[in-house]
Amino acid sequence: LFPLISQGNIIDDLNKQIQDQESKRIELEKKAKEYQQIINQKQGEINSLSNQVAIFNARINKLQIEINITEDDIQQTNLEIIQLEYGIEQTGDDITGQKDNLAEIIQVIAETDQVSQVEIILYSDNFSDFFNQLAYLDNLQNGVKEKVDKLKVLKIKLNQDKESKEDKKERLEVLKEQLDGQKWSLASQRNSKENLLKYTKGEESKYQQMLANIEAQKKSLLGDINRLRQQKSEELARLKELQEKPPSKYWASTNWYYKQDDPRWTNTTIGISSSKMGDYGCAITTIAMVLKNKGTNITPGQLAKASIYAWDLIYWPTKWESIQCMNCPPPHTSIFDWFRLDREIGAGHPVIIFVRAKWGAGHYVVVHHKTDDGRYVVHDPLFGANIYLDSTQVYISNLYETTTSIDQMIIYH
Repeated sequence: LFPLISQGNIIDDLNKQIQDQESKRIELEKKAKEYQQIINQKQGEINSLSNQVAIFNARINKLQIEINITEDDIQQTNLEIIQLEYGIEQTGDDITGQKDNLAEIIQVIAETDQVSQVEIILYSDNFSDFFNQLAYLDNLQNGVKEKVDKLKVLKIKLNQDKESKEDKKERLEVLKEQLDGQKWSLASQRNSKENLLKYTKGEESKYQQMLANIEAQKKSLLGDINRLRQQKSEELARLKELQEKPPSKYWASTNWYYKQDDPRWTNTTIGISSSKMGDYGCAITTIAMVLKNKGTNITPGQLAKASIYAWDLIYWPTKWESIQCMNCPPPHTSIFDWFRLDREIGAGHPVIIFVRAKWGAGHYVVVHHKTDDGRYVVHDPLFGANIYLDSTQVYISNLYETTTSIDQMIIYH
């Protein structure tokens, strides 16, 4: 239990600390906005090595401030929990006091109920005493109602404070996860900057080669797929109505499903490029899905800022923690190994595959089941979880007015 002495002073002190945290947060948010303005300004300038280093520096500073904000939020939430605990204890004491008072009143009423009005008159010195005694009994009756009403209010407050405390504890866990993600992003940005300087050795020509590599990779992805989805939304909606949904026994958990155009990261740029996850993030999103399936808690937004994607839109890590790529770098091939695909998903290993349009660009999805009638079920980072592979092919064929084929698989164990 908390000490009873000076409890009001303790709560006042907690209120002051919470207000101080809020004031500090406002100042930090102001600084974070200033660094975001620097990032926006630099991204609008000519893409040069020095400019990219300045962007990295601004992002690193902004992330550090965001970490400070989250740490302050954690501290403030802890203070609010302590404040609620004091309030809960105080309300509990008030309830106990009210119950004791109520018990005393009820006992007095019970005792007086055994005395008749005739007896009250006999024991009274005069009529004034008699009426005073009756008024006293009436006040006791009203006191019971007042105490009961106050008890009800106190119990409601107690329950509300307990619920609020649980909400704060849940928020605390969310903030801790957010802090871990921010620290991970900060480390990735620092590594990306170091790798950039190490690779280019300060030479602008090497930096421009990296940008050219990114542009070449963009040509192998269906980057305007989001725009086309919006333009042909009615047609896609009609097609979706026509597509069968796989039986639920072939569904995979959506706990490891991610959408590349999730609002949390759709506008996140990949590495040093200006390419956004919502447009060119299918490869990264499918990797994030497979890693999550294998037990690594990482989002596409975090992965897009990992140092390995500093200058690559498509990169298949040979190893991530204890997860190993079994065929990296995966080749494009005209003869797709369907037997290998069946073995892998049969053993419980989701497989990333490439749905290629006629002219070469394509879209990555994750295959996780095969039905008894030979159809494959996928998590598609754009078109949805647990849909047929041939549904993905129908959507792409319709959007781009082309045929499709499968010519690449990426396997992780």
